[in-house]
Formats: sequence, C-alpha cells, structure tokens
Amino acid sequence: MTNVKLSDNYVRSLVCAKGQRPFVVTDRAGGLSVRVSPSSKTWRFRYTFGGRQRTPLTIGAFPAVTAFDARKAVQGYEELLSKGHDPRHAGYQPIEAPCLGDVLDHYLATLANPATNRNATSAFKSIRAAHGLTKVQDLNRRLLKDWLEENYPDRPGALRTLVAYLTSAFNRAQDSLSGLRLPPGFENPSARLESKLKPLRDSAPGSYATSFEPTTIKRLFDACSEAYAKCDAPQGIMVLELLLRTGARPTEIASLRMKEITDHGTYMVIVKDQHKTWATTRRPRRIVLTSEAREIVLKAKEHSAFAGDYLFPQRRRQKNQKNPHIAAFSHYAEKLGKAAGVPFTAYNLRSAFINFAMDHLGYEWLDTIAENVGHTDPKTTLKYYRKFRDGRLVEAAELVALALSGVQSVGHDPLQSLH
Repeated sequence: MTNVKLSDNYVRSLVCAKGQRPFVVTDRAGGLSVRVSPSSKTWRFRYTFGGRQRTPLTIGAFPAVTAFDARKAVQGYEELLSKGHDPRHAGYQPIEAPCLGDVLDHYLATLANPATNRNATSAFKSIRAAHGLTKVQDLNRRLLKDWLEENYPDRPGALRTLVAYLTSAFNRAQDSLSGLRLPPGFENPSARLESKLKPLRDSAPGSYATSFEPTTIKRLFDACSEAYAKCDAPQGIMVLELLLRTGARPTEIASLRMKEITDHGTYMVIVKDQHKTWATTRRPRRIVLTSEAREIVLKAKEHSAFAGDYLFPQRRRQKNQKNPHIAAFSHYAEKLGKAAGVPFTAYNLRSAFINFAMDHLGYEWLDTIAENVGHTDPKTTLKYYRKFRDGRLVEAAELVALALSGVQSVGHDPLQSLH
C-alpha cells in the first residue's frame, strides 16, 4: 500500500496481472484509496468511526467513477463524520417499528466479508420465512425460544449459529446511528438465549454420552466389512473404524500422516506434535494402534491411492481446497449407520470407545483411558461415561442405606468392619 496523488491517469496506469494478488494504493491527502485487481479498479473510502478502524466503504468502479467524483464523495463522507454519523449508514432512512426482516437486511448490509454474508443469509432463511414480517416488538423472548426449539430439535450446530447471528443483528440494530428506530425499551430477545434452549442443553458435553452394546458394535464392524467389499475408495469407512477402535478425535485420524506412525510389528503408535491439548500438556499426543487397527492402516495404504504425506488424502485435488486430507464424515457415517441400523455421528464413536473401555477396565483405569483418548483431565472422560456415573450413584445410595439400617437395628455402623 503506497501513498501517492491519485488521478485518472495514474489509476489508469496501474496494472494487476492475472494470478497476482490485488493491491491497494492510498491517496496522500486523505482516506481515498483505490483497490486494483486483475478484473477491476475500485475507489474506496478508509475511515475511523467510534474509535475503531472501519471496513473501507466502496465508492464505485473506475473509470465509471472518476477521481474527481471519488474525491467529491469522500468530502461528503467526511462531513458526515464531523457530525458524528457513520457514512456507511448515511443512506438509510429511519424505519419506525421495523419488522424482523428489516433487522436482518440491515445486518447483512453491514457485513463486508462475502463468506460471512452468505453464511448469515443461509442461517436466516428459515426464520425469515416464518417471521420476516413480524414486528420486532412482537418477537419476544418466549416466542423466539419456542420457535427455535420447535424448528431445530436435532440440529444444535445450526441452532447455535442462528442464535449467534440473531444476537449480532439485534445488537447492530440497537446502534443509535444504525438507521433503524426500535421501540422504546427494546431488549435483544436472543441475548444469552443459548443456555435456555433445550437442543443446546441436550448437546452439551456430559449429556451426549454414547454407549453401544456389544451386539451393536458387532453390527458396526460387520457393516465396515461389507462396505470394504462394495466401495472402491473406502477411506471414509477406514477413518470411522479407526475412530471406533482408538477413541481418537475425528480430525486426529483424518489428518494422519505416515511420518507420525511408528510400526512396532504387532502394534503401531501415532505421535502427533500438533494437537488440541498441546497448549495445556506441552507434550506430543500418543495414540496406540493395536493389531486390528494396524491392519486398517496397512490396508489404507493399498486402497486409498496413497500419495504424499497423508494416509487419507482427498480423492479430488483442487487448487482452492482447504484440506489436502479427507474432511467430510457425515456421508460415510450415514451410509454405515443405515447398513448397521445404528444412526451415529463420527464423534459418537469416540464416546462409544470411552464407554466400552470403562465398562471393561473399570474406574481404576480412568487415568490411563483419559490419557489414551487425549483428555488432560479425567473429569472430562467421566462426562462421556454416563453409565458409570449413574452406577456409582446407585452404589453409594445402597451403601448409605445399608449403614442406616445397621444403625437402626443394632446401634452401630455395620460398615465399620469393612474399613
């Protein structure tokens, strides 16, 4: 970014070659700048409002908008700033008692990031269809809560996203300079609503523990074997089976590199330097692969067209893809769940492993199980193991009841001889 005297001739001489990243040239006199990309040259106004640097305001494209026109627009924006108005909202006419749709449109108009705008537009689609014309004074907290719980009973992720966007939209609308005139005493109906929504409470850690019976686990393994026989590229199935056999996090297996695996013949050990709890533990994450899991890794090298660093690479290579390794599990989990008659998500397999391990090893192995699955605190492991917690409550209640019965009958604690 350079500071020069922007003129029509100078802007016309600026060139951004195809494949080159766009660049910005600012005018030495003020907030005027021009953004140059391979396909366009756009005048923008850079300014600070409310003590914060705001997203540049687009004035227009060159040469349709000349340097003279751009400077005239900047002069008008600076006059608004001197009066304490945000130029971005200068064109809005105050709307009396707006509808929810007005609040959503206003919020979307302030989002400069195209990806964020698309995500918010998608999140608002259902509530706009149902309550787009509802006046904001009628959209109280109870009505909003009931509608969200009714329409998002099994989609906690989408619900959490929508609530976050709604909260931001109402907060933005409450800005006195936003151009929306809300009713006196209006309160954001979505503020601090997450803790009140049943789908989000049910999906919180400690309440979504998944425990599979041995017969269910056998059906899952059988479904994996059938999927290998039918699928030409079973990388996703292999990832899911490894999750069930190790209790690892989905991303830990999906992003597995061969250089992270040490083969000891009858078993393997995965050592990950970059992992979720590194900031807390300051030590590598170790995942043990027993003989059965080791066979899956060896089979992955044969069936997944292994090339490069990753054991489970993407089948299709694109220049703009975010992850070079496999990243989507819902499709494979849905197919495997239908085949086994057990609906589940990839993360459920981690919880199922923890429950199965605790069932067969017992509480005395809790610290080892916690370390094996990558929990820094064994209390986190117990959140997944709902059955154990309930069982300990029953056991404790029975022991206390026995002690009380002894006091009632013989006048002393019959458990004293056990201590």
